[in-house]
Amino acid sequence: ATASDLLLALAPEVFYSSEQLGKHLLHGERRVWRVFSEFRVETGTSAHARRMDALVVSNAADKSQYDVCLDMVEIKVTESDLERDTKHLEYEPYADRCWFCVPESLSFKAEELAPEGWGVLVWSPVSKAVRVTRQAEVRRGLMRAVTLSTALVKSLPNM
Repeated sequence: ATASDLLLALAPEVFYSSEQLGKHLLHGERRVWRVFSEFRVETGTSAHARRMDALVVSNAADKSQYDVCLDMVEIKVTESDLERDTKHLEYEPYADRCWFCVPESLSFKAEELAPEGWGVLVWSPVSKAVRVTRQAEVRRGLMRAVTLSTALVKSLPNM
């Protein structure tokens, strides 16, 4: 499995139930879903910006089409990267939920090493899909406004 395989498998159905996904469509409201790969955040712990593997921006989770949810996904495809890398903890204030996304071969290790409140997504090489094996807790990050403004700027067409 490669990081690209796991990134391409991220879909709304992974994060939300069909009931959550459908409720915005009942009254003609629009569901927004966008995955940003290598999303830059200035955490202040390095001279260079850190990069989330993926930031998923959606309005599918809550009661209003205007309530945005930010899911940070840290992709790990090797056991050594899963065990040694700790910079992902710096991303927590920039998101509402945090996830590890790993191939099936690392699922048990990810469950063991995932920080408290983090969810685990597992990629299957057979189905080429991701499923939730541990749900992430919703924690509105203190720096989420920075994430939202950056995502907005990245979404604007080139002028």
